Amino acid sequence: MNQQRNQNQNWNNSKSSLKTNKNIEKGLLRVLPNAQDLESAVLGAVLVDSRAYSIASEYLYSECFYSPKNELIWNVFGRLNSKNSPIDILTVMEELKSAGELEQLGGLGEITKLTIGVIGSTNITSHCKIVFEKYLQREVIKMGSELVEMAYDSNSDAFNLVEEAEKMLFNISQRSVKSDYAHLSDKLPDLLNAVELAKSNGGKAIGVPSGYPLLDSVTGGFQNGQLIIIAARPAVGKSVFSLNIAKGVASQGYPVGVFNLEMSHIETLRRAVANVGGHRMNDLKSGRIEPIESIYQTGQLIEKLPIYVDDNASLTVSIFRAKARKMVTKHKVKLIIIDYLQLMTGEDKRNNREQEISTISRWLKITAKELQIPIIALSQMSRDVEKRGNKEPQLSDLRESGAIEQDADIVAFIYARTESEIEEYIGLKNIRMLKIAKQRDGALETIAFNARNDVQTWDELGIIQGKNIPEPPQNLPQRSNDAALFFEPF
Repeated sequence: MNQQRNQNQNWNNSKSSLKTNKNIEKGLLRVLPNAQDLESAVLGAVLVDSRAYSIASEYLYSECFYSPKNELIWNVFGRLNSKNSPIDILTVMEELKSAGELEQLGGLGEITKLTIGVIGSTNITSHCKIVFEKYLQREVIKMGSELVEMAYDSNSDAFNLVEEAEKMLFNISQRSVKSDYAHLSDKLPDLLNAVELAKSNGGKAIGVPSGYPLLDSVTGGFQNGQLIIIAARPAVGKSVFSLNIAKGVASQGYPVGVFNLEMSHIETLRRAVANVGGHRMNDLKSGRIEPIESIYQTGQLIEKLPIYVDDNASLTVSIFRAKARKMVTKHKVKLIIIDYLQLMTGEDKRNNREQEISTISRWLKITAKELQIPIIALSQMSRDVEKRGNKEPQLSDLRESGAIEQDADIVAFIYARTESEIEEYIGLKNIRMLKIAKQRDGALETIAFNARNDVQTWDELGIIQGKNIPEPPQNLPQRSNDAALFFEPF
């Protein structure tokens, strides 16, 4: 008991020290924001009407109280509530006595003073909100003080400091006042509005359209706040596919941000010229383009596409978040693509690689929610998929972290046909399958594409489901009438 009393006393002394610390600005002493009178009014309302505790506890917790004495009484309320005991002056006094805290509080008089002038709990909700707002203000001040101290430390890393500031501010923003619970049907009007919107849109995507009608029919378009993972083994074509999505989105007037950690800006532009102008990549690299003016003409078309590229090869989470925020603010970017996830680096060098990827994945999801845009992150797959006969990917094939699967709203895999199938039907060499293995609120489908990586274009063939088998490409050599069977699901 004495140990507990000493711990409480030490904590209160520390807290009092923080709260009595005054900041000098313009020659005036400033006290931390607080609303002690309203804190007392909330506590008094609970003592008069114990049912008011259930209302107040939806908004407040112990750290919200500026006065250590008020916080101590609030904690007593919590202990009594957990025992299913009534909350009134007598029960609170007995709880304080048994815990040895009555003397620390200042006697019974401190409790009875709380009920003076309190008639009921009519205004408790508005009082709680004000108390909570003052608490948030104090937390922002505390954060600022800590950041100032960290910034003065000559050994501190500036980029880590920015990341730490973002984390602290985000943590504060998450402590918003709790919303009241509601009946399940209360959101029915919002649902009807969404259905009507989709209906009026002719069944087309109501999110950011990818430029691929079949893909949009499955996903409903990329939704704000979503983290979409597109994973593949090396050289399968995930970068080409993401470029086609960027072009498709931008062609419909939605600005796109691309963070390319693997290729330089000019390499990305070369791919875009091949895609838009129909030029072969090898011809662009070797200079065998006639007439050369055709590149300028293609460039004029690309210039009209609102695509913004960042090719920083050493991209940390904090730098990405800062640049993404700038893209959204300055260019009204509606979609961000990262190529690719495993090339990003975390801030904490003490983490192992799996922990680092987990942290990166989580912050990508947080960033998507904060900026209210979808983020597509390309990802590598493990070699385990190569050990299976049909080479069809599974969620467990995501490389280095199961957290990617947990954080993502959509996980899609790109894979090619097996070598034996390609040997039998050479045209299948260009076929790529996009398997949607996870979608929080949508169907799981597989879509076939004809991938012409020489000119950086991917064309939809069809959805692989039941008898809905897409027609093979025109140039697909067929040695039998059963060629289309290779499009069936494994």
